[in-house]
Amino acid sequence: MFPEIRETLNPRAAAILLFSVIFSALPAFASWVPVPLRTAAMRDAGLPGGEGMQMIWGISYAPSNPDVIYICSDTSQVWKSIDAGETWQMKNNGFFANGGVSLAVSPVDENLVFVAGSNHNTTVSPAEGIYRTTNGGQSWEIVKPTKFYRTDNMKGGVNFSFTPAGTVYAGTHVDGILRSDDNGSSWASLSVSTDAMVLDIKVDPADAARLYFVSENGFFVLHDSGTGVSAVRSGAGLPLPDVSSSVPRAIAINNSDPRIIYVSAGGYGIYKSTDGGATFVPKNKGLTATLANGKQTTCCAISPVDPMRLYVSFYLTGVRQPYYSSDGGENWVKPSGIDLANLTGDLHDSNDSGAYWGTPIAPHPSLANVSFARGTGSGVPINTTDGGATWLYSGDGYSGGRAGAGATSFGWDVNDPERFVIFLIDYGPMLTTDGGQTFRTLKIPRYSGAMTTPAGALEPVAGSQRIVTAVGGWDKQVLAVTNNEGESWTQIPVDKYGNSTEDSYKFIAFHPQDPSIVYAGCFKSFDGGATWEKLSKKVAAVYPANGDIVYAVEKITTSVIYKSGDGGATWTGLTAPLAATVSEMAVDPGNEDHIYAACSVGVCIWDGSAWTTKTDADGLERDWFSSLNTRYITVDQRYPNIIYAGKWCSWQGHSNGVFRSQDYGATWENITGKLGPEFTPWSLSVNPHSGEIYMGSSHGTWKLTPPYYTKPVLSPKKLQVQ
Repeated sequence: MFPEIRETLNPRAAAILLFSVIFSALPAFASWVPVPLRTAAMRDAGLPGGEGMQMIWGISYAPSNPDVIYICSDTSQVWKSIDAGETWQMKNNGFFANGGVSLAVSPVDENLVFVAGSNHNTTVSPAEGIYRTTNGGQSWEIVKPTKFYRTDNMKGGVNFSFTPAGTVYAGTHVDGILRSDDNGSSWASLSVSTDAMVLDIKVDPADAARLYFVSENGFFVLHDSGTGVSAVRSGAGLPLPDVSSSVPRAIAINNSDPRIIYVSAGGYGIYKSTDGGATFVPKNKGLTATLANGKQTTCCAISPVDPMRLYVSFYLTGVRQPYYSSDGGENWVKPSGIDLANLTGDLHDSNDSGAYWGTPIAPHPSLANVSFARGTGSGVPINTTDGGATWLYSGDGYSGGRAGAGATSFGWDVNDPERFVIFLIDYGPMLTTDGGQTFRTLKIPRYSGAMTTPAGALEPVAGSQRIVTAVGGWDKQVLAVTNNEGESWTQIPVDKYGNSTEDSYKFIAFHPQDPSIVYAGCFKSFDGGATWEKLSKKVAAVYPANGDIVYAVEKITTSVIYKSGDGGATWTGLTAPLAATVSEMAVDPGNEDHIYAACSVGVCIWDGSAWTTKTDADGLERDWFSSLNTRYITVDQRYPNIIYAGKWCSWQGHSNGVFRSQDYGATWENITGKLGPEFTPWSLSVNPHSGEIYMGSSHGTWKLTPPYYTKPVLSPKKLQVQ
């Protein structure tokens, strides 16, 4: 089943492969293995791959060792490279927030890093605040609880700045400006800008007592003499920050002449000061057409060693970026190429699209023409070595393609073990025909401007190219079908009786015995997905031994699972009311009345007559938030004693991963391994051919061998450590 194939590895591939093999504290050969959405071009170049896809909000070199780079995303915490961006590894131990707004590395200590930890929403969570690592990301701690909001069009700045003496300043969103004189162990408020989000803060390179910051209220000069603090609004000539599109959001200072300051002012472009921020003038030659099209500048960055070399990125754009200037902002130029080798081309529509939120930019500390950014298209890390004229893929190991609805976020070809589809949030369906060695997008047309495909299914007929899914935004999609493996798609916005198919789809499956029948939420097709009709309840599970037996769950004040023996035509209550919310259910393949439910209170099991709730007393550990909320559940169809459950903590931050039972749910063990402990799965599905459990997450796709199989599985399959 898993042949030993040896292949000579280039150093980058060997690094990722070694990382994959040792990436767990679980028993031998029981390691989670990454399944990057590697393209054929990456394979041909000898690269392990990494698809990106989660938004990078912060990038920072370690100035004392530029081989070390850190990035933070909105959903997958922090990643680190120790080889100048060639490969990336997760660094999430102790990082409870979903991700970060920005991050900064100490100029003298590559292991001291601060992150503005955020869940990127409007609710307040105890997971948010200033995070610090003193050991290069091996562990993190919250050193100052404080709220950091999602800044959207006002992103681009960095919330931390250092003085040569080691003082750290932090610009926050609700607590104004903070100062630490002990590497972040304690923080003092400067009582400045407590009424507005601070978006960027910079220490004057020539005067450590002088700082510049931008907030929703404008551009300010701050003096911190040690005995007193004053902040004065400055920046004559800058647009008034009366709307979010005109708020200044990023600062870049000329290290050679700190009187020269650049500010990114959103829809008004880039402004330059030559008098220390007293006055500014616009510098938008080369940007005018882009700004006139409704775009907004976000990040503005300057090379520390070449003050003529600048970069700027944009919000609300689908064009190549970042733009660059080689003459101090007098002229701006669009890059001629992104991902010149087209390594990511099979994963998205174009390298001229997809960077809706703009990109952070990190110029190299000592090489004038080298910088890192987030690429357009699939959003992988990219780097330039020619000052921004061209950019290259640099994303091996950084994955974030998220299968995010449930077990049917993975579509398995039951007749071909090499062929399956991963249905992604935001990026549509991805097909492999070689067992996960390479993937390509099926290029589904957008619905309402979005291409999330939360679930889907492959027709269970040998040689069939029919695939059924739903496409749209996060909350609403319409049904879609292809009969030629994605060469063309038909969207089905209404059923045969005129009912809108727009809904939130979590479950799509073909009838196991009759491939002409398809279930998709509250819709059913009798002709392989060509036409549909509405059922009275949403199908949430199908009994594998008899596809006419389907299940639904409804909640008013309590949850009740319903069962139908006639394909959803009629329903009867199967279970007693359950005082919990059911997110997903799975059926014992040998007992149609034995149900496993992922619930807000743990895993709930219906044995045919009564509910039993499994909690921390049974090994289903509480997460850092003391939550037992379980969102995903799936059963191994060949070994039904094995059940997998995924924890999720309702937007509070990252939960504590994946659990497995080997005794029909009686007891549970945490199998997250070194993916965690702070880790959130977004889907779980068992490969029907190998028994491997596949997991979708904000950190990409991962797989784990089942406990009844002990031979190592490598990823990519053709690579093996010599």
